[in-house]
Amino acid sequence: MSIVSKAVVDEGSRLKNDAAGWYHKIQELELDFNKSQQDDEAIMKNVNESLVVLQTAASRLGPDAEARVTFRRQEGALRELASRAEVHPLPLIRKTAGYFQQKTTELHALSRSVEETRMELVTEIDLLSELKVQLEFNRAGGQIGELLKRGEASINSIQIIATNAQQLANDLAGFGRTTAAAAAQSPERINSASPATTAPGTAAKTATNPAQAIRAPAGEARPADGANPAQVIKRR
Repeated sequence: MSIVSKAVVDEGSRLKNDAAGWYHKIQELELDFNKSQQDDEAIMKNVNESLVVLQTAASRLGPDAEARVTFRRQEGALRELASRAEVHPLPLIRKTAGYFQQKTTELHALSRSVEETRMELVTEIDLLSELKVQLEFNRAGGQIGELLKRGEASINSIQIIATNAQQLANDLAGFGRTTAAAAAQSPERINSASPATTAPGTAAKTATNPAQAIRAPAGEARPADGANPAQVIKRR
């Protein structure tokens, strides 16, 4: 749990810091653009710098980028924890399976948000690149301002994703500490709260058809020696 939590929170922190830098830069570029709408050379320079910022952000969210790899790896780790918890012999541990499944779903949703934001950035990059070509022939300044605004919104989305990743990591760390404290209870308390697990073979033998267990009264649970089980059922 601590390894998963630390990996997510560290990557979330790096992503948040990167996004804050991009957001600040794109705001500066927007201000420069508003001041120099009558200067074609300044506008072209502004567009080029804006493309660099957006392309850097999109690359940071790419399928093979560190953030995506980290989130996928930790999602797999949480899914494995959920699977192991489901079949654990201690009831205390089995009860954690649902929590791990929920956090796996949340981390998967976080990864999906990253991809959606990357696609938004790619779309804005394509549109800004088209406007850059148009600037060579006519003025398209109004549309550039709108795209810069959209770029700000997308980069702000990255900051939100990073914040959510940190919160998820904090939840995992907190739950890990709670679980460790519960597991540190005295053996007597754990044993009193859970069934004996030293004889799995015996437990397997007692498994019966639930329908038969409901229909069979205690006195008829075992037919007399030599009796045909079918006859016992008919007598009832």
